[in-house]
Amino acid sequence: LLQDDTSHDFGALGVALQRLAGLEDDMPRVAIVGDVPQSGLEDGARADKLGAYLHRAGCEQAWVWCPRWTDPMQSRLAKAAHQVQVTFFNQTDALCQAAESLGSAHVLMKLGSGDAVAGLKQALAPAEHITTLTINVPAIVDNVRLLQHAAGASRVIAVIKGLGYGTDPVMLGRILEAQGVDGLAVAYAEEGVRLREAGIQTRVLVLNPDPTTFSTMHHHGLEPEIVSWPHLQQAHAWAEQAGVQAWPIHLKLDTGMRRLGILPEEDAKAAALLADSRLKLGTVMSHLAAGDDAEQDARTLDQLQAFANRVSSHFQGAQSHILNTAGAARAQAWLEGRPELGFLRDTIRIGLGMYGLAPHATAHGLTPALALTSVVSKLVDVPAGHGSGYGWTDAADQDRTLAVVSAGYADGYPRSLGGGQAHVGWNGHLLPTVGRICMDMMTVDVTGLEVHPGDAVTLWGAAPTLEVCAKQAHTIPYELLTRIGPRVQRVSER
Repeated sequence: LLQDDTSHDFGALGVALQRLAGLEDDMPRVAIVGDVPQSGLEDGARADKLGAYLHRAGCEQAWVWCPRWTDPMQSRLAKAAHQVQVTFFNQTDALCQAAESLGSAHVLMKLGSGDAVAGLKQALAPAEHITTLTINVPAIVDNVRLLQHAAGASRVIAVIKGLGYGTDPVMLGRILEAQGVDGLAVAYAEEGVRLREAGIQTRVLVLNPDPTTFSTMHHHGLEPEIVSWPHLQQAHAWAEQAGVQAWPIHLKLDTGMRRLGILPEEDAKAAALLADSRLKLGTVMSHLAAGDDAEQDARTLDQLQAFANRVSSHFQGAQSHILNTAGAARAQAWLEGRPELGFLRDTIRIGLGMYGLAPHATAHGLTPALALTSVVSKLVDVPAGHGSGYGWTDAADQDRTLAVVSAGYADGYPRSLGGGQAHVGWNGHLLPTVGRICMDMMTVDVTGLEVHPGDAVTLWGAAPTLEVCAKQAHTIPYELLTRIGPRVQRVSER
């Protein structure tokens, strides 16, 4: 379910329809749209243009909410939409009933602010399983801008690997491209190919490229990160054999993390090989091992100084980047009074920071951009002395009311958080988990509260936060994001 509540003009509609068309599987696509009264076009021309937009988007179906449209306008739209199956609605009940009977599909809901569409979202997502990841697009845009300002950076490379940290990489790629980021970064070639097939044209770095995918990457205009001297030799040999000239690559230097990157003693021969016309040095890069740990700042400064020295000695003039989200958030403290490191501000890489997660996030004004929510499916009265669920665990000395929540570890919620190890949010209350987290559901204690079936609960978001949930699960936010299951609906709010 894609929701778009931005301005209701043809430009915004075209962007929203492109997002719908760019989704990556073969499920049917349904566009639920309203009139575009702000276009300035007369009625017939407006109907023609709306139909043409639906046709270009390749939707199988279009549901048009048009209480005031005449029959001639409807006919013109249907004709302009060509093969798209168009259904017109002028009553809310009929629209919601149709939504309730809709099978598996990708749905775009873009309706004017004055339209009577209460209940449509619920009709599209039945309460039997309504676990949802809500993606706050304006917050993502603001967070990128704020981190760029905090670091004083000229350029931003947005990291959207791991399926956009469990969100929607194509949607993110389009938004970030429109915001003018200097590039996107993914982990593997196939992730970059998906972006290209969705029409994304900005520079795409592939951070873990296998040499067997060099041909695919070059064909799709993807740029590999080179992570060792043998890797650089392989890239050069492939380019020579393929007759390729000036293929942009991104050279990684190992400045202390001891994982990927060429070593200091390999810099000179790497620079010599890059003088050949087969490869073009796009950027020089490295990665901080402990940028988020203030207790290791001395070692981090050693990394920054080593990177600066090596770039200046062998790759002078090249665009360079070492600051990640944590580095961008803490750059001022590291670089103040060290003018020789000033060029490190030039380009930053932002990943988790897009979602409002970074050191000193509140001080920088970052906004949490993601929320994982579900619903209460049932209430259960449990007498004193009885446990709950598998193993009859978590018995209590008093009578309790438990709520069954329609989310479990198949949705990405950690199984380790059962038995009171975590809470979910409801109406300003934090409700402790009870018993074991199951594959498809979990139970929480709602004793004494006016909780009802269908009520929304927050697994993580505003409260409890993702950071708190990750800490309770003895892991990191990255892991919780990337384990969100495929049946969880991704809903973007704009």
